Amino acid sequence: MRLMPTRQAPSRFDPKTASSEEWSRFHAFRRQRHLEARQGEPVDPDRLAEIELKRDHPQDKTDVLWTDDGSAVSSVATFWSPRPGAEAYESNRGILWFDLYVLKAYRGRGIARTYLPALLELAVKNDGKVIGLTGEDSDGHDAAVAFGFVKKSEERYSRLDLEEVDWREVERWMEDGPRRSPDRSLQLYTNWPPEEEWPEYSRVISELFNSIPFDDEEHGEIAITPAKLAELTHRMAATDGRVLSLVVREADGRITAVTEMAMWEEQAEYAWQWLTAVHRSVQGNRIGRWIKAAMLVHIRKNHPRVRWVLTGNATSNAAMLKINRELGFRPYRTTSAYQMPMAGFATAVVRVISQSVD
Repeated sequence: MRLMPTRQAPSRFDPKTASSEEWSRFHAFRRQRHLEARQGEPVDPDRLAEIELKRDHPQDKTDVLWTDDGSAVSSVATFWSPRPGAEAYESNRGILWFDLYVLKAYRGRGIARTYLPALLELAVKNDGKVIGLTGEDSDGHDAAVAFGFVKKSEERYSRLDLEEVDWREVERWMEDGPRRSPDRSLQLYTNWPPEEEWPEYSRVISELFNSIPFDDEEHGEIAITPAKLAELTHRMAATDGRVLSLVVREADGRITAVTEMAMWEEQAEYAWQWLTAVHRSVQGNRIGRWIKAAMLVHIRKNHPRVRWVLTGNATSNAAMLKINRELGFRPYRTTSAYQMPMAGFATAVVRVISQSVD
């Protein structure tokens, strides 16, 4: 019996060779998806989205599939796999992720099923041992569970309106830091420390990243390398962006905590809270409150156009969620991550496609 989907298979979208007309349809899809699933945060300007998709990430590979009839795009799937030869590749090898979104106007037509052969092919090509996806809405959650995926973690996205912040309380947090930690100091960098400090900084950031909760997700080591910092620096320059890094240094100069905030000129009202983490060896000293408060005060004084700060946290990260809640962050959407073994994925693909045979 020959297995085939009920509709024409999606094709590959190549960001580096796409025509202006193809990009126009792709951006129209992005904006519509944003309206449907990501209200509460700004949609990336077309220029920034193109730069992001065209970049060569030093640790991951990205494949994009789409269903495009020449006049409109109904769906897009993005597939991520570890890049062979990258730092920490062996610990991440075979851990694959994809994102598949069908616009609401096109749902119920079996379009998602048409992506399965190509996704399976990509998974096999990249030595998949476990594959995961992220669900953003009820349809996505239901489809993931019905297919056989198991929920592994949940991410809560929150935003802070700087016009509603209790700045007296924030300044108390900032002032409380030196009292509790008189031998520690804060140091602020724009677009990371000087390049000669990247080996130390990347080592510390990697350690802090690997300390954050992943719940039940199967995952490898997160490796922030000098090469990745160089690539990110190039990306920020190309997109007129900046990253503020506020670190806590011990008396001997060691970095034991960090908070990072990213901003772009084309989205001047917004700042994105990236990593905030405190090393286990110094937790319990309210250092997280100190650096978060100090960063917000800096943003208020030096970047007055920023009104909204956006962030995402694992719902299991009770300590950081408590800090954010006390600062005034309010949740606006939640996503869930699902995974399943490669063998189970392959079996499910055959089962679902078999149901679509004419």
